[in-house]
Formats: sequence, structure tokens, C-alpha cells
Amino acid sequence: MSKPKQRDKTLNSLLGFSFQNKANPVNVTPPIQAVDQDINLQPPSDRPGIIYSILIGKPQSYAEYFSLNATTAELLLLKPVDRELHRRFDLVIKAEQDNGHPLPAFANLQIEVLDENNQAPYFLETSYHGYVSEASPVGTTIATTASLSAPLAIVALDNDVEETRDPQLQFSLDSYSNVFSVSATGIRRYLTLVQPLDRETQDSYKFTLLASDGVQQSIPVTMTITVLDANDNTPTFANVSYNINLFTDMMSGETVLKLAAVDSDAGPNGQITYRILAGDQGHFVIGNSTGIITVAPTVDLTVGRSYALTVEAMDNGPVPQRRSSITTVYIEVLPPNNQSPPHFPRQQYNLEISEAMRTGATLLNLQAVDRERDPVTYNIYSGDSRGHFALQQK
Repeated sequence: MSKPKQRDKTLNSLLGFSFQNKANPVNVTPPIQAVDQDINLQPPSDRPGIIYSILIGKPQSYAEYFSLNATTAELLLLKPVDRELHRRFDLVIKAEQDNGHPLPAFANLQIEVLDENNQAPYFLETSYHGYVSEASPVGTTIATTASLSAPLAIVALDNDVEETRDPQLQFSLDSYSNVFSVSATGIRRYLTLVQPLDRETQDSYKFTLLASDGVQQSIPVTMTITVLDANDNTPTFANVSYNINLFTDMMSGETVLKLAAVDSDAGPNGQITYRILAGDQGHFVIGNSTGIITVAPTVDLTVGRSYALTVEAMDNGPVPQRRSSITTVYIEVLPPNNQSPPHFPRQQYNLEISEAMRTGATLLNLQAVDRERDPVTYNIYSGDSRGHFALQQK
């Protein structure tokens, strides 16, 4: 007489729980079933039945959780399994003939306990701050410091999954998904650049990031990305050239022209240094940081002389990346005349007075300068329609 033959030596079952008051059947793939090899030798009425049982198992407490129907081989779950206590059961199933002459067969049953999805994913940090250069190409990983020396790692975990395993979460941005993307897999995720940046247009990005396990979502975290300046703008003068008329009685140190170039970059990349490259003939100097051209010391200007000063404006970025532009200042020296108007040292004066101030009190001493040192008279031109103020000639 032949012993029952188990169809598969190893059976598997994955358990997720929605437990009720009665024992729940457990799905086993493939089903537990033994086949009697005497099936073709005996008529059906003489064939003994097959009895199923759990011979042994690990952990030893398996009997608290599982029972096996002796005739149908249906595996029943007796009570909920706490995955924190048991993540796997290994059982040995025994099948034997019910005829007093048992010839048993055995099969291994492995039961994997799946965690119930009852916990939301969470980020290790409440906020993240990253950095990227505006010169970075598409695909660049956002860095964790302004030195751009290490990538910014974003870590979200799910207590439903072991910490050493990828929780396979889905990340989503509430905005700027056309600018940044998050890597799709891994415990550590990284933010990469999807399109080029321009710091002069937008120097930072702020958005929120969510992690989802398909059922539950994390608390959103704030992402702040600072765009670092690259020296990608050239200092620019307002004009290609300037024309200036000077008079021979102009004194040393007197201002000829104030040049101002504009550079949209930040920090040293946007700081401008001026210098005269050619054409000054030693008669003019320029302030390196102010761009103010003045008459050089001990210089006497001669009527009819002309100059063409080539002036450079250069930024202070890294030496190999410095940018510059030039302009030309044309200067003509004219004889002195009495048509040069007086001028104030400042274009605007600001003053605050008390309503309790007495009539006739001095509020401000004004002093205009005339090139030819002619007498200067003063008048209030506008702004005092009620005649509250008066100018005293000196």
C-alpha cells in the first residue's frame, strides 16, 4: 500500500489581518492536498481517507494561532498575530491514511505575516534646506550646503516596513514640480533639477513635500532651495560713450564725471572695479570703487586739448570667470567763461522742524559754488506758496 504523496514540498501563505470573532480561513498557495498513490488500485469504496495535521512548527506558540482541519486540510487562524512578536511561522504538515496502517507524507508550510497598513509615513526632518548654483545643468542633484559638496538626502520612513528596507513611498511636490523632481526609489531620496535656473529672476524656491504609501500620507515638510549666484552677468555702462566739456580753470581733484556700471550678479560677482585703460595722458584719475573721474593732482588743463579715455568696469568674481566691459569718455578743454551756473554740493536737503520753533530761527545754511567765483544770490523757486520761509542773502 502506498503512502499519500504531497503535491508540493513547500507551501506558502501571506497573512494580512481583518480579524473577526470566529476563526478565519488562511489562503495557502498552492492548497494543502495529499494524493493517495493507490487511487488506481482500489475501488472508491475501499480507499481510506487522508488525515491532515500539523506535526511541528516554529515558533512554538504556533498552536495558539493556527489549526488544521483534519479532513479538508483547511488552515484556520485562531487569533490575530502581532507582527511585532511574530513575522513568520514555519510549520510541518503531516498527511496519513486513515486505515490503521499510516504511511505519512510531509510538507513544509511557510507563513509570512504582513504588516497591517495602519501607520502613516513620516520624514526624519520637519524641513529641508538645499542649495544649487544657477549655472547647474539639468539633472544636477540639490546639495545640502552652499559649498555644494554633498547631496541633500531626504529620508521618509514607514513603520509598517522595516527600517532597512525601501518603504517604496511616493513623493509629491505641491508646486515647482516643473523645476525639481524627487528620485523614485530608495530609503534616501534626492532632489534633482528639471530645468535651468536664473538667480536674477528667482533666487529661492519654497514648497512642501508629501510622502504616501498609497493609503496614508505623511505630514508635509517644507523644502527651501536657495539658488546660488554664478558670474553670468557682465557689468554694463548706460552709454557706449560720454562727451564732457571742461574749463581750463578746473581745479585738481574736481569731479569730471561719475560713471556707474550695473551688474545683476550678487556678492563679489556683482561688485565692480573701475580703471582707466588708456587716453588719460596722466591728467585724469578714477576712483576704483566709485567710478568718479577727477582731474589729477598738479595738472593744468590747456585750452584746445582733447582726450579719449577708455574706461573699464570689471566685476570681482573668481579670476578665470571675471567679466568686464568698456566705455569711452571724450573730453574737450574750453576756455573759462561766465556762463557756468552755480551749483549746490547736494541735490537734496532734508529737514525736520518743530511747530514750536520761533519765527526768524535759522533752519539751514545753504552754500552754492560758482566756478568763476562770482557772487551768488538765492531765491525760493517753488514749494512755499504761503510764504512760511525766507532766504537771507549773505
